[in-house]
Amino acid sequence: MGTATATFETLLHSLYQSMGNQNETQALLDAHPLFAQFVKLAQHGTLNQKREFLYEYPVFLSMSIASCLCQDDALLESFGEVFCEFGVEIGVSGNQIQITTHDEWYAVGKGPIERLWAAVDADKITIAQALASAHDLGLACPMSSIYVSALSRANLAIMRTKQFQRAAWQQRVVMATIESIDPTRALINADDLWAIRKWSGAAWIEIATYSFLEVADLRVFAQANEVADRLIAEAEHRNDTQFLGRILLRTAILYLDPFTAGRPAGDGYGQSIERWCALGLKAMGADAAAAKKHFPMPEPSEALRAAIALFRKAIAVGKGFDQMVLYAAYAQALYRARLLRVPVDLDELRQVATKGLALAKDSGDYARIKQTSDILQAVEQLGTVRRVRLSDLKFWK
Repeated sequence: MGTATATFETLLHSLYQSMGNQNETQALLDAHPLFAQFVKLAQHGTLNQKREFLYEYPVFLSMSIASCLCQDDALLESFGEVFCEFGVEIGVSGNQIQITTHDEWYAVGKGPIERLWAAVDADKITIAQALASAHDLGLACPMSSIYVSALSRANLAIMRTKQFQRAAWQQRVVMATIESIDPTRALINADDLWAIRKWSGAAWIEIATYSFLEVADLRVFAQANEVADRLIAEAEHRNDTQFLGRILLRTAILYLDPFTAGRPAGDGYGQSIERWCALGLKAMGADAAAAKKHFPMPEPSEALRAAIALFRKAIAVGKGFDQMVLYAAYAQALYRARLLRVPVDLDELRQVATKGLALAKDSGDYARIKQTSDILQAVEQLGTVRRVRLSDLKFWK
């Protein structure tokens, strides 16, 4: 535990111990007015005032702060009901405090991040200005894992309505806030910060996959890769194998779907890639040259090699993912790589597709049953298509 976190926890402990002594309490709360406001609301605030405070300062819903603050019976009694409304359910069993979070209970719409989204929608600021403001929010660190998880859940829901670009810029604002958090100044501990980073990052990579699939904007692809690299490294360092398997699968799909999903397996593949790249160049505008230099677009065959390697690494981890999703996607990666003349072991392709088919049948997923069945039927007649090179595409020159 870092010094900053230890100091903060000591501060909170002093706060609880000193609440009965007016002089000590006042000196402490004068130095930390946010806590003074919290305690004042606990003593005299209405339910609506408490709600507004938590919307404005969702950091008080973090596991580290909530567990400390609720060691005081008066604070627990005063804020327990409103904490529950925000998805932080606090129970007491003997001398133990039990906290369960439900991000689906959190009503997204009134917090500091949502105000930035609304300002962009109202044309009061640009997305670039929202990202800059998000950086300042990160320095102030009003975040908690349940708040970030609720925001990410909302953006995933937008993504599922096929508003990919909207979901992407809104999640970028979330990510900009989080990436600006200084761990030495944050009012949350290391575990809270890891929870914030991993759930927002996993959502970002999923949203970025669909955004990039629709428009080949290398800036989105680059940021998704940077986040994935950090999350994979930290999950390995923390030995968080459950999350490691999940993020490896999600990153593999980042390299698979944009180069295959909705694209013909034979004739027309090159034209599909060319149209996609043209949309990306248009979206990047003046940033295109710098983006291509900073993070070059991988060749389709290279992207599929990367996806295959990530699928294999996830399987080696062995947990944290839906096996049906993994094996169906892995079979697709092997099949499409073979079509693009990447050396692929046909026995491995058959085995992976067969397992994917069995798992799809067990779950009744008819789309994946058809996908893996089609792959197995095509294995014996596999040919190749002309290798598509980005350097051959006029829009990419």
